[in-house]
Amino acid sequence: MRLKQFAAAALAAVFTVSMFSGCAKKTSSGDKTVLKWYVCCQPQKDEKLIEERVNELIKDKIDATVDFEFITPTAYTQKMGMITSSGEAFDILFTSNWAFNYLSGVRKGAFTDISELLDKYGKDIKKTIPKDVLDMARVDGKLYAIPNYQVEASRMGVCTYQSLADKYGFDPLSISKIEDIEPYLAAVKAGESEKIPFRFDQGSNYEIYPKYEAIQNNFVYLDKFSDDYKVEFPEETLKKAYKLILDWYQKGYIRADVATYSDDNAEAKAGRYSVFGIGVDKPGFEAESKVQYGGDITYAPLGEVYMNHDAAQSTMNAISANSKHPELAMQLLNIVNTDKEVYNTICYGIEGKHYEKTGKNTIKLIEDNEGYRPNRDWAFGNQFNAYVMDGRDEDVWEKTLEYNDSAIRSRIIGFQFDSTPVSTELNNISNVQKEYSDLFKGVCAPEKFDSRWDEYVKKLNEAGLKKVLKEAQSQLDEWVKNYKK
Repeated sequence: MRLKQFAAAALAAVFTVSMFSGCAKKTSSGDKTVLKWYVCCQPQKDEKLIEERVNELIKDKIDATVDFEFITPTAYTQKMGMITSSGEAFDILFTSNWAFNYLSGVRKGAFTDISELLDKYGKDIKKTIPKDVLDMARVDGKLYAIPNYQVEASRMGVCTYQSLADKYGFDPLSISKIEDIEPYLAAVKAGESEKIPFRFDQGSNYEIYPKYEAIQNNFVYLDKFSDDYKVEFPEETLKKAYKLILDWYQKGYIRADVATYSDDNAEAKAGRYSVFGIGVDKPGFEAESKVQYGGDITYAPLGEVYMNHDAAQSTMNAISANSKHPELAMQLLNIVNTDKEVYNTICYGIEGKHYEKTGKNTIKLIEDNEGYRPNRDWAFGNQFNAYVMDGRDEDVWEKTLEYNDSAIRSRIIGFQFDSTPVSTELNNISNVQKEYSDLFKGVCAPEKFDSRWDEYVKKLNEAGLKKVLKEAQSQLDEWVKNYKK
């Protein structure tokens, strides 16, 4: 009897092991480790074909292969939250300040500290990505992601069609502040009845950006050009910005339904707006804007070319805290960020099937190619290794590097505000801002603006604004003490 029980138990054990072995995901291909990489991108029909080509290119460079998994951008944050919290063993993932939030991921322990790994296995990255750009991803002195190096500097400004500027005698270089553009808005309103004079798309940034750098958008800022490290709520500048919006709304420069419309991209592409905002006047934007807005664009800059302390956090790749192969993952990131053939294969696919070369470093996409069009070269690695798309200036990357180099650097690169201690206050403040949204869109009754603004500021303080400012100041003071050199 005992022999039968033992045999049955042994058989059950064998079955159990076989069952789990069959269900487990393979971690190696042949004798090579498979590195799982989650990408914030619409899934592509030829995704696996590209993966095979990349693995062929890297086979002699690393003792590993890569397994890409593209996740639809709208679902990315939620899915990555589930994947990281589940403890799944994977290796690389996209993170940013807008998709699967980087700072939140760091605080939750989702990423590996790669400070030492970069020194050992990412030496080529360190040669090609400036130290201050890498430092933008540092949290409390530690590095948890590799920025996908691209245009990191920015300058606020407004765009208009060259034909309209010529028609109404507008010289973009004649303005020094946003208010200077009003005579032009009045002219196009009077002469272009089918157009909306001004696209409301940058809010208070036109007044704020030339002087302040945001630490917590909409209410915690640092003076860009001051010698101290004092954070503030620039009440008078914000009030001035929203009063101007109110004035322009009343004069009919801003669309009447500004408070309720949700998406005006189709109208913008159709040329409905005479003047619209832009946050980055990067080299080559004129050619891009011509495609996007259907005409020759001219640009009126406002403020200096500036590099924010967290600019690089818009697109990065991190190594998962659950990775079983962080050394290999760093080696792979080193290859993708420095090997142009590998990088461009991931970005554009296979020559002759997905794109055609039109010059040494220029390409055009094959029109009937529906297999691979990720349009995500900024999400995979160092964008300065990318081919130049047909229609853009061939020296766009050289000019962009010069643009980055010319920028005034934030003096707090490496500082990251941890909002956790004041999360309740931030939530309260957000609710107050929703309550007074009419102030920000210009739709408040003009005679009530001043009184409503005073109410708004009072409620901000009641919601905890001063506590938030105090916490931000304390963290910044501590960072200056420990990390500022």
